[in-house]
Amino acid sequence: MKSRNFIPFQYRKRSGKYNAQTQTVDGINFHSKKEAGYYQQLKIEKRAKLIKGFERQVSYDLYAWSPTKEKLKVCCHIVDFVVVLPDGTTECREVKGFATSTWDLKRKLFESNFPETPYKVIR
Repeated sequence: MKSRNFIPFQYRKRSGKYNAQTQTVDGINFHSKKEAGYYQQLKIEKRAKLIKGFERQVSYDLYAWSPTKEKLKVCCHIVDFVVVLPDGTTECREVKGFATSTWDLKRKLFESNFPETPYKVIR
């Protein structure tokens, strides 16, 4: 019996979901080039004192209310950036290239759960 020549499977670098290319800036991995560019813009705004600071990848628990008025946890939503403005208020900023129906639902739940926190989408 002849032995088969084994040819190893060639692995290729997989791009992110929706063909977004990951980017590394300051040792931080970002989901897309657009998100990495916005991170650099926020660093410039902080140096110019247009904002006090920012955090990235902040998780929020999202709730819905049952017919018996019981608060039920539905899911969690991870926001790209939470920005602290000079007056001390915070706002959420989401960098989006492609909006999905799941994200749109989570955004609506976020806005109903946290009406005092502005939610801005950067496209």
